[in-house]
Amino acid sequence: DLDPGELAGRPVELRSWEPRSFRGSLEYTATLDADLAFEFGGVEPLAGETFYLWCDAQPFALAAAKGFRLQAGERSVQDLALTAGARVSGQVVDEAGEPLAGALASWERENLFAPYSWRREVRTGADGRFELRGLHPGPLRLSASKSGWRPERSPLLEPAEGGAIEGLEIRLTRGSRVAGRVVWPGAAPAGEPAPGARVVLVEEVERTQF
Repeated sequence: DLDPGELAGRPVELRSWEPRSFRGSLEYTATLDADLAFEFGGVEPLAGETFYLWCDAQPFALAAAKGFRLQAGERSVQDLALTAGARVSGQVVDEAGEPLAGALASWERENLFAPYSWRREVRTGADGRFELRGLHPGPLRLSASKSGWRPERSPLLEPAEGGAIEGLEIRLTRGSRVAGRVVWPGAAPAGEPAPGARVVLVEEVERTQF
């Protein structure tokens, strides 16, 4: 069992959201004390502005409160419910089953309470292994990516609250490659290399007519 005092000092985030606001989004940070209490001061709400509150206290899952509004001078009390987070560990490998070091293993979930998503990510070690903690229980997928390789997703996983899934393997394959040479056109120095040129690859998707 985790002593609540061990969560002291963990950050609690408060963010405003009002697309029509001239000042954009505001962000405030507080920390949990030994009693898991927190307080934000100096918040300046605008009319129609919605605030979102969340806390990342691993190994618990991300906790969030539904959007709420504030009036100037109002004191609002909001509670965050901590849920035991799930843990998923495994290995990212190549086509031959060899470990891929430095690959990015990640989890992302749409936040039902706010206009942004939650995300956790970690780089694989020299042995290609990774561990993601503090995930929400229930159906989820992990993603793995590495420069020069095609990104892949895991099968659908369903870890229980506080549970663990181990031995997951995500296999990456080499993506297609495009190589070439950029040279100066027209007059001299025509045909000479153009160092520092920026090359952009854009995928063209054929539209279907209905």
